[in-house]
Amino acid sequence: MSHAKVLLGDGEIVGVGSANLTPRSMLTSKELTLFIHGKPDAPLVQKLREQMDADLAKSTEVRETFPLTLMDRINALVEKYVW
Repeated sequence: MSHAKVLLGDGEIVGVGSANLTPRSMLTSKELTLFIHGKPDAPLVQKLREQMDADLAKSTEVRETFPLTLMDRINALVEKYVW
């Protein structure tokens, strides 16, 4: 299982890591994201773009919300702030 997040912004900023943008991840979970600034023609940026394009080509867009019960919603909210 992979928990990584990947970001490619404007073809110049690459972000790879595990951090979520939640209070728990930012304050207590020892997660990390590495940001690399480069040029659009840099080998790392090109390779990442190729891989992301290939992954997106195999993906299916999710257009509907997942059905969640009231208890699912409460658990999600509690888990966000309670370790």
